[in-house]
Amino acid sequence: MVQINGIPRVLPTFTVCDLGTDMDLFVTTPQSVANSTWRFTGWSDLGPNPRTIRCDIPLNYTANFERVDVTPPTTPSPAQPVVAFVILAIVVIAVVLLGILLWWTTRKESPTAPPPVPLQLGHPAASASRCPNCGSPREQDWTYCMMCGAPLR
Repeated sequence: MVQINGIPRVLPTFTVCDLGTDMDLFVTTPQSVANSTWRFTGWSDLGPNPRTIRCDIPLNYTANFERVDVTPPTTPSPAQPVVAFVILAIVVIAVVLLGILLWWTTRKESPTAPPPVPLQLGHPAASASRCPNCGSPREQDWTYCMMCGAPLR
């Protein structure tokens, strides 16, 4: 497609002009033809675009185009999601196993013996201000021991 004096023409075209008159040529770029994209690369005589020519003698002007390669969008192959899933599964399993290994190596055996019971030393008046179950100090208004939860009244 080329514009001659502002009128679109499909190439190839033949135009007659009066001797001594001017004619304007213009090529839009890029152009789409038959599901292909074409880019204007220049005129056969290396003239500018747009251009004005003088109708003095018969001349032939050729508009040169080159096909613009448009690569279609690539679709991922079916193997790509599977590979990504396998890698993700391996990473998750490795993290879980590492966590279990760290837990196993840092855990401490807890003793099975009961907690020690403090001895009640002193006279009976001193023991009245202590819990009879665990021996921890208590206040007068407490109903339950704050250490072992035993009833104090």
